[in-house]
Amino acid sequence: MKARGFTLVELAIVLTVVATLATAALAPLGAQREARERRRTATALDLAIEALYGYALAHGRLPCPDALDDGDGREDRHGAAACRARDGWLPAVELGVDGRDAWRRRLRYQVTARTTATTGSSFVASDDGWCDSGDGDLDLCERGDLTIVARGDDPATVTVETKASFVLADGVPAAVWSHGANGHGAADGPPLPPAHADEAANGDGDARLVARDYAGGAAACSDGADDALPLCAFDDLVRWLSPTVLVNRLVSAGRLP
Repeated sequence: MKARGFTLVELAIVLTVVATLATAALAPLGAQREARERRRTATALDLAIEALYGYALAHGRLPCPDALDDGDGREDRHGAAACRARDGWLPAVELGVDGRDAWRRRLRYQVTARTTATTGSSFVASDDGWCDSGDGDLDLCERGDLTIVARGDDPATVTVETKASFVLADGVPAAVWSHGANGHGAADGPPLPPAHADEAANGDGDARLVARDYAGGAAACSDGADDALPLCAFDDLVRWLSPTVLVNRLVSAGRLP
């Protein structure tokens, strides 16, 4: 009796089933891998924050960012005075940390800077009455000016309040963050989708940073007040220096009375 082989239709069905099963198996693995990378990145951010506390205790100030157009891992200052920019890369070489997230992108760093912009990326110190106002960086007797916000979301409702941002921390002296796996908003990452306002906020250089929950996003989304749509994708990880913890450590170390 002659053995019967598979028809092309049967082979196509088998391959479709195998592909479906493989996709179903790989999806959880991808989620597990991203979760593991987010944990590694969180550890890198925590180490960076501790290094910044240590730098403040040792030097009596916080370091300037490493300018985005430089990337040598060292702080960039405008001559001997102000920071060249208040937002840039973490000055990882000076802090003695790796300075990269699990996706090998440089960590972003923003510091309170008592500065006013001039031309290009140069900054000069402004005299606003704070202590030692001629040096242009954040001194330890000064209050930070960064604000960290989050955002609620409930697509089942149609009220503006559920998408309103709320403050997590105010008067923050400095913050460090990763732009996550998607890299949106990073200077060395892919283009930012127009609707992703919260991820865009962590790359625009102003004094407001967003630290909301992880979201996978959807084809149609909005980071605005439209509750008919879910919030857009957000995978940034943000850490910041607590002004209270910083002052307490400075007092304990005898840096402040």
